[in-house]
Amino acid sequence: PRIAIHGSRLDVELSGDGHTASIATALRAWQAGAEIVLLNGGGWGRIPKTWFDQHGQRLADLLATLGDDRRVPIYALPDLGKLCAALDEPPPPELERLRPLLGEFTGIPEVVAERGFVGELRPYQQRGLDWLAFCRDAGLGCVLADDMGLGKTIQALAAVRGRTLVVCPTSVLFNWFAETRRFRPDLKVATYRGARRQLEPGADVVLTSYPLLRNDTEVLAAVAWDTVILDESQTIKNPDSQVARAAYQLKARWRVTLSGTPIENRLDELWSQLHFTNPGLLGGRTDFQDRWSEPISAGDSAAAARLRERIRPFVLRRMKSEVGARRQVARDL
Repeated sequence: PRIAIHGSRLDVELSGDGHTASIATALRAWQAGAEIVLLNGGGWGRIPKTWFDQHGQRLADLLATLGDDRRVPIYALPDLGKLCAALDEPPPPELERLRPLLGEFTGIPEVVAERGFVGELRPYQQRGLDWLAFCRDAGLGCVLADDMGLGKTIQALAAVRGRTLVVCPTSVLFNWFAETRRFRPDLKVATYRGARRQLEPGADVVLTSYPLLRNDTEVLAAVAWDTVILDESQTIKNPDSQVARAAYQLKARWRVTLSGTPIENRLDELWSQLHFTNPGLLGGRTDFQDRWSEPISAGDSAAAARLRERIRPFVLRRMKSEVGARRQVARDL
């Protein structure tokens, strides 16, 4: 394989003795345990198994994210950086601004809540705000998966900027209305509901429900929102559902999901949420099932570790027990 990296553009060619083969075809053959691959123009060539054993999985992850322009999306730059390091190539310059997301988030700078925010954040909520704001400014979608009761709503409200759509279960719509008026009195909040519902042009925050998102997809998807938040986002856990397909059509600069239970039964539920926040991060659905879901379900610990590594920058989860332990340490001190 010959790999050419120009900034965030990735070109891969598989060649030898004047012949070439599709890198995607070769990867599939390698993953299936084959030793040869069909050459372009006919004939067969031997797969470079040793090279693929070292770099094939990461290369497959990257190729799954590429668009027609062959550019690696911003959320996949950490993987490109690791491939560069393994091949002794210089990392893409764009990777530098994502450095704080790597490791344990220790490099993420502390920020102040958006102007107009009224409230006091607990230390772990402040760290959540720091992470949300960093992702927002970098153009990365994210999943805030804190345990129930840890204040996901207030963290999101401290970070929202611009015209925002919040989609939530009907049962908590008016709680969102009250919380928005309480913590962000600077924002004009409106609900999109009722028989004669209309989008209020001057509203900074528009609140609606999942049933209305499903029924009025064209109306809500016609707006270029600055931020879209899906609360209780396990609602879109089934990628084939009408409500999930409606959510995928929403347009936004920044996409956030909030859920205390991001995975309830199957890994497809995680794919659905990350497909909303960062489309392409985990490849297409069939690709995800072949490379992640089925191997992990069969007990492949290496595949599980790779998946954790891949999604870690974009998912933040704290448990009540963890936060409670930290509070106890603080009280003891």
